[in-house]
Amino acid sequence: MPFDTPTLDQIALRTYQAMRANLKGSDAALYPNNVHVSAKVMAGAVFEGFSLLNYIARQHIVHLADEPWLLKKAHDFGFAQLPPSFAEGKVVMTGDANITIPAGIQMHRSDGINYVIIVGGKTDNAGEATVTVRAVEAGKAGNAAAAVSLSLSESVAQISGTATVHADGIGLGADTESIESLRARLLFRLRNPPHGGAAHDYIAWLREINGVTRVFVDPVTALNGRTSVGIWFMMDDSYPNGIPQAADVAYADNYLDSLRPAGAILAIAAPTPITVNVTIDNLTPDTTAVRTAIESELRAMFRREMRVSTSTNPFTAYRSLFSEAIAIATGERSHTLVAPASDVLYTMGQIPVFGTVTYT
Repeated sequence: MPFDTPTLDQIALRTYQAMRANLKGSDAALYPNNVHVSAKVMAGAVFEGFSLLNYIARQHIVHLADEPWLLKKAHDFGFAQLPPSFAEGKVVMTGDANITIPAGIQMHRSDGINYVIIVGGKTDNAGEATVTVRAVEAGKAGNAAAAVSLSLSESVAQISGTATVHADGIGLGADTESIESLRARLLFRLRNPPHGGAAHDYIAWLREINGVTRVFVDPVTALNGRTSVGIWFMMDDSYPNGIPQAADVAYADNYLDSLRPAGAILAIAAPTPITVNVTIDNLTPDTTAVRTAIESELRAMFRREMRVSTSTNPFTAYRSLFSEAIAIATGERSHTLVAPASDVLYTMGQIPVFGTVTYT
């Protein structure tokens, strides 16, 4: 039977009644008198005790616990907030042929993010060299897309003062894990105990990599000409469309290789993004606030509902999901969804990603 914690007024009333029953000739409900004051003080002290017990009980429930208690609970399962990680990747440099580029040279992006060469190289006969750089400061801000331009912070003889991020991009950078991400990982562990290589084990293992937000596993996938465990993952908070860089995929592949069951054949890849643009007509009321709310709801829906399509579990993005997200936006009264015009079935490895919202 559940126990309902009495309110302060209920405790005070009980105390007044107890005083009247056990202290003949007194009436604690009347004011002013010292019995009334004593009963009120006692009720306050008892209510504080009830409040403390409620607080303690709440902290033992993972989805309700406050941060300090959640950290303690996570520690019991060997979990901790993932620390920030440094972005790392390859950069293409040019200059004269056969020029050695040493490690330690710094370069910077136009927005002030700094990198340092950790693995140098040597230009080939065409005057091109690929070196490995790492962001000076940890965090997702150090991630960079392919073809982004970098400038050398110091001149190097016979080497151009600008460099270009390799086609694989610069990845692996992530901020300190949020407390809600840790809570989600712990809840997943409690609801899905380790099972020696079941599909949910791969999800739990990949979520141990800071920045990984969603994981999709197909236990039987025909990839690379053989039957494999197909794995795709997203890094929604690290990149605009959530699609991991090649460096992230390579790191995740190596990480899983150290954890997978012996004999398990894995095929891990970044999902193929399919941009979905939304067109809305007859929006009422058509205000900036409502449009902002609609975009926020659509983004939340994409993260909550969209997933990678697999060979054994194809994914269909139902048009009704878009209408529902628009309809629950704060302030929206009515609308007509123009695009997408129908449900869309995606092929293996594809995932819908949010594009733009157009109003007609």
